[in-house]
Amino acid sequence: MNQLYFLSTLFLVTAFNLIHSVAQPLKDSVLKEMENLPLKGQIQNINRQYYKYYSQNINLAESLLAYAAEQAGKNNWKEEEAFASLYLGVVTYLKGDYQHVQEKYFKALSLFEELNHPAGIAATHNELAVFYHKQNDLKNCFRSLDIAEQIARQTNDFEKLGTNLGHRGAILSKRGRIKEAKPYFQEVYNIRKQQNDSVGLGYVLLDLAEIAVSENNMRQALEFIDESTRIRSLINDQQGLADNYIAKAQVYLAAKDYRLAIYQAKQGLEQAQTLDMPDMVEQTMEFLANVYKLAGDYKNALRYQQEAHAIKDRLFTLQKARDIQELQIRYETEKKEQLLAQQSLELRQNQWLIFFLTSILALLIVIGYFWRKQITIKKQQEATLREQEFQKLLTSSVIASEEKERARFAKDLHDGLGQFISSARLIINQLPSRPMLNVAEQLDQMHQEIRNIAFNLQPQTLVNHGLIEALKEMAARINRATKLSVHVAASSMNERLTEQTEISLYRICQEWVNNILKHGSCLHINIELVRHPSLLSLVIEDDGPGFNPEVLHQGKGFGWHNIQSRIQLLNGTVFIDSHPDSKGSSLIAEIPLSYPKTVSTNHYENNFS
Repeated sequence: MNQLYFLSTLFLVTAFNLIHSVAQPLKDSVLKEMENLPLKGQIQNINRQYYKYYSQNINLAESLLAYAAEQAGKNNWKEEEAFASLYLGVVTYLKGDYQHVQEKYFKALSLFEELNHPAGIAATHNELAVFYHKQNDLKNCFRSLDIAEQIARQTNDFEKLGTNLGHRGAILSKRGRIKEAKPYFQEVYNIRKQQNDSVGLGYVLLDLAEIAVSENNMRQALEFIDESTRIRSLINDQQGLADNYIAKAQVYLAAKDYRLAIYQAKQGLEQAQTLDMPDMVEQTMEFLANVYKLAGDYKNALRYQQEAHAIKDRLFTLQKARDIQELQIRYETEKKEQLLAQQSLELRQNQWLIFFLTSILALLIVIGYFWRKQITIKKQQEATLREQEFQKLLTSSVIASEEKERARFAKDLHDGLGQFISSARLIINQLPSRPMLNVAEQLDQMHQEIRNIAFNLQPQTLVNHGLIEALKEMAARINRATKLSVHVAASSMNERLTEQTEISLYRICQEWVNNILKHGSCLHINIELVRHPSLLSLVIEDDGPGFNPEVLHQGKGFGWHNIQSRIQLLNGTVFIDSHPDSKGSSLIAEIPLSYPKTVSTNHYENNFS
């Protein structure tokens, strides 16, 4: 363990030796943060705090991340290597070294895809989109944005979603489509506020300031920038503060206050020079040259323009030197590889036979393994299929028994107790006493209630005349008894459906309408059945308040469970379309008609007698 700590500390010291521009207090601070951490812990800490490092000193961040990626790769710590490569790509982009950005992003992306790491894939595509936009490659830019947004929404990753929407707004803004960008920035602001993301808030407040400038609201723009500055000061975001100076200068330029625009731009220039960010320095000098030109000070305009061009030339020369150095390294590496290849040629020739035999053995083992695995999977699938068929048969038997018992109970109520009440009423009507009239009325009400119960259990209309007539009778009863208006419509329903289909669809309608009557406060319910050549569609709509369909799955009642069981028994699908913020709800079911044949009345009577 002591040796591991020694190697970790040596790793940091070596990294620092390559960063000549890092101030000693900053070196001491980083070393103190990680002095008791093992190597892997140090790499994870660098990845977590990369934004802090590059916002204070971009060279520090670049060297630390390069070493982190290298050490993670050597130790096969793929997740740590992926994040280090991604953040190294961001820093490389900020330094203006665009030639080497893409290779770092693709390295990170391949590792994240190998690890099946959705957050890492989304983050990499977000950064790739910025790079592609810089190269004016809009096709790949929006492709990466779409991939990142889809992953972020699927995984509810609001941090990545906020970054994605912010990039979309920035692209629209840079292309002059400010009004289209505004909703994106507002949504990003809400996400960052909800997550209490200080770094994200610092960025999106500048975007909102740009929107305010486009709306000629300079006061609000300055307020947004000041709020961003306050947040970035709290987290010591030096690079962000440099951005804020320049953003403020742009607001003053829009207001044609050249004096304050020059002052703020110089503050930003000084900050960018301190942070050693040549790309930002060059852009700020270009901005100052433009402001001086507008102010009529052509002498200073020329001076800053020349300095900006000089920096651009130095960056080009530096890039050229890096390219030459890279070619030299590749040449020397190739020579070494050729020498090693020549020395190991004989050894490889002797190893070929062993490798060939080992490969054949390994192939046979793999084939045997997959063959056994395939047999196991097939057996499991067959068992699962048998279980599903058994469950379906069991459900079908339970529902059939339930329907048969409903029919028997309805018949007993109607033919037995109903006839008895009718006889009793005839006898009471022959008696002269007035109190007997009240008893007769009570018997009439009891008789009507029994008929209603019998109808709900098994409507004779369903047996004798089919589904549509039974639904219309149910609607008429509800219309008479309540203030609701229930309407039934059917299309291409000229033939009767199978017994199981008609009963199941009737029970589904009955269950859902009862649920609306119990929980809703609507005025209209529409039931519509449409028969297609191989499909039957059922839609039940109401105009009551909407709700979250998830409550159906969380409920303890059996109503929704019964509807799903009957739909599954018919090999159909059911979907609820509703939302708490909208009015109205819809149940939409689709049933395949694999055997569209006519069902006779006698068939029902035989099953429910």
